[in-house]
Amino acid sequence: MVYLSNSLISSGVRMYITTSSLEPDYIKAGTGGQERFDLSSFKPENISMCGIIAYLGEKELPIAFFLDAMEKMEVLEEEVDRDPLGGHGAGILYISEDGGVILEKVGHTGKDNDRPAVRLRNELDKKGLLDAKSDVILAHVRRAASQNKHRTRDKRYSQPYITECIKGRKIAVIHNGYVANYRELARDFELPHVFESEEGSDDFIIDSEILPHLYEELIARGDDPLKMLSLAGFNNEGGNTFFVLDIDGRRSYLFHQGKTRGLFLFRGRDGFLLASRLRPVEEILKRADLPIKAGIEVAPKTPGSVSIELPYLDVR
Repeated sequence: MVYLSNSLISSGVRMYITTSSLEPDYIKAGTGGQERFDLSSFKPENISMCGIIAYLGEKELPIAFFLDAMEKMEVLEEEVDRDPLGGHGAGILYISEDGGVILEKVGHTGKDNDRPAVRLRNELDKKGLLDAKSDVILAHVRRAASQNKHRTRDKRYSQPYITECIKGRKIAVIHNGYVANYRELARDFELPHVFESEEGSDDFIIDSEILPHLYEELIARGDDPLKMLSLAGFNNEGGNTFFVLDIDGRRSYLFHQGKTRGLFLFRGRDGFLLASRLRPVEEILKRADLPIKAGIEVAPKTPGSVSIELPYLDVR
C-alpha cells in the first residue's frame, strides 16, 4: 500500500506513482508496525539488515542525529531484511559550511559482531567531525548477509556512492535493494566511467554503484531523469529504493520500484527527510523540531512504484 498525504498531492511535486491491489504484509505506521527496539536478546552476529536516510532542508542538523538513527537501524531486523546483498558497512555524506562534500565510510572488520554504524561514529570522532552540522545529509548502513559479509569487506563496497564522471557535476546516491540487471545497464554506458567498487583485486562492480552513473548517462543525453527512470520500472530489474542527489545540478530525486524494505518520506516548505525505517526518522523529527509532515509511506514487501523530483532548496 502506498499512502500519500493531501499536502503532498497538492504541493505540485512532480511524481509518477503506480500501486498494486495486493494487500501489504505490513501494519501502517502508528498502528503497531513490525519495527522493534527490544535489545534484551540482541546479538549483532545474528542480525542482517539494510537502511537509508536522507535530509535536505533550510535548518542545519547535527550529523550525530543521523548516526544515532543508523545505530538503531542496525538492530531493526524484519522479515524483509533476510540476506541483504552488498557490502557490510556504513557511510555518511554531508555538505560542510564552506560547501565542501564530506564523505566518510567504513567497511567490515572481519569480526562477526562488527557494528559498522558504531565504527563510523568512532572514525568521525577521530577526525574531529562528530560535532558537524549540515543541511544536506545522506546516510546508509548495511549489516550484510553472512555469504556477502567477508567477500565485500572493503569500504569501497559501502554507500553512499559519489561520482563525477561529468566534470563539475557531482552525483551522490544511497540505495536499498538489488539492481538485478546492473551488468547489462553498465554495458550500454557511453561515458568513460570510474567505479570505486571496481578498484582493487576483486575486479567487480557492486550493483548500487551503477545508479549514479546511470543518472550521468541520462543527463549527458539531455533526458529528463524523472521521466526516463520512471518508464518501465526505470529499466531496472529487482526491488529498489534509491535517492539521487545532483549536487552541482541542484536537483534531487527519489525512486521506489517493486517490493523493497519500505520507504517513509516527510516533507514541508523547509525541506524533507526520508528513510527506509519509520522509528529512527520520527526520533530525528522530534529532536530537531522540524516543521515537516508525513508525505509518502510505502509498506515493506508491497508492489508498486514511486518516482519524485524533490525540491533542492536554496540551502547554499
